Amino acid sequence: MSEQPKKRGRKPTKKPYFGPEEEEAVRAYLQLGELVVDPNTQDGYRWTGTTEEDIQRNRLYSKSLKAPLNKMVESIIRRYKLYSKTMEFEDLHADTLGFMHVKFHKFKPAKGKKSYSYYGTVCKHYLLGKLIKEDKKMKQNLNFDYSMMITSLVKISLIKILYSTT
Repeated sequence: MSEQPKKRGRKPTKKPYFGPEEEEAVRAYLQLGELVVDPNTQDGYRWTGTTEEDIQRNRLYSKSLKAPLNKMVESIIRRYKLYSKTMEFEDLHADTLGFMHVKFHKFKPAKGKKSYSYYGTVCKHYLLGKLIKEDKKMKQNLNFDYSMMITSLVKISLIKILYSTT
């Protein structure tokens, strides 16, 4: 009789924060209600459905998805050092989580991909884009300040030249 060899390494101490239960919760969340086009919303879509479906969706989010998504956003910001120079960590976290809510419906479970990787990619791309825009804006302001400083220096030099000749 052949026995299986013992697994090497450290045993996991706790379950992953985004495991199979959360994957199922995402699928169930997306099945509740219907998504319709609405030009009055931020991304052009909104959920419709009965009040009961709304209550179930909110309960499902609060019970199964809120903590894992919070942990995911926090981990991505800290792991990749995607801190903002203009926003506090809590504000950046809340902004990113809000963006993920807006894009939540775009995940398609029928494609056979994991929601964890999809939402992680959405989160990371959003943060990177935000930091690139922030950096670009800061450089523009710096260039403007620098050009204003040069202009001021030139004006001062011209004034000194004008007054020194008379």
